[in-house]
Amino acid sequence: MATDLSLEAPSPAASAVSRRSPAALLRLLWASPFAYLALFLVAPMVLVALMSTWSVNNTYHIVHHSSLTNYRTAFGDGVYRALFFKSLEVAALVTVVTLLVALPLAYYIATMRSARLRRVLFGFVVIPSGTSFLIRTYSWITVLGQGGVLRWSLSDLGVAHPPQLLFTQWAVVISLSYTYLTFMFLPLYASFVKLDRSLLESAHNLGASPAFRFLRITLPLAKPALAAGFLLVFVPSLGEYATPALLGGANGELYGNVIQTWVLQLDFPLAAALSVVLLVVVVGSIALIGRWIGLTRVWTEW
Repeated sequence: MATDLSLEAPSPAASAVSRRSPAALLRLLWASPFAYLALFLVAPMVLVALMSTWSVNNTYHIVHHSSLTNYRTAFGDGVYRALFFKSLEVAALVTVVTLLVALPLAYYIATMRSARLRRVLFGFVVIPSGTSFLIRTYSWITVLGQGGVLRWSLSDLGVAHPPQLLFTQWAVVISLSYTYLTFMFLPLYASFVKLDRSLLESAHNLGASPAFRFLRITLPLAKPALAAGFLLVFVPSLGEYATPALLGGANGELYGNVIQTWVLQLDFPLAAALSVVLLVVVVGSIALIGRWIGLTRVWTEW
């Protein structure tokens, strides 16, 4: 018996499905990240903003009645305003300190001739950030404490009354600067490594001094890295609460600690209102960076 080896032509319906499948898969791939952001970023923010207009009763049950009472408390209470501006001050100090340390350090390591030594020094800067945040924070207690390394060293140098830094605002600034140094260092290092050396050589041949070359060529080209470092350091420093709680004591309490306090006391609406105020400031700082330099350049050019 002869066998029919001819292939049956696909039906029009099957052809249409096969043509639509890649397009549907492509649309699914495009929609997946937006769905993730909507579910885990936008939706929680909307919920927090909505909760900030509610209140709690005497039995700590949430009353779903919208009002601006929590915002009047957040803006009208002098304690909250003082802690908010104190948090801004600490975040600004941490950003400045990390910039002053990371800028020359990143430039020096990135411009070294020895690639092997450059990798070693790069590891010395980056590897400590891989350790636990709490371990690094607790280690500062042994350095800044009453019988810590700093006071012991200053006493041996002849300082009669060494300063007590633990449980002060400066302990918080020092610890946060150490914690976020890598976040300022990495974008600057990446920018300096990619720097076109021919521009510096041309400026040198034209008689430009090293300071002029750095200020007029290197720094302008590193502007996206500076903006990225600012966002990576200033924004998380503004909402810190663990480090002030461990090292700041009563003198180092910041805005984030107040939010934590109301969460622990089950007043979630007031904590949500305080969080919304902080979120507005964060978004405003990002918008200012966006006006200073395009956000696309911030995340692509370094």
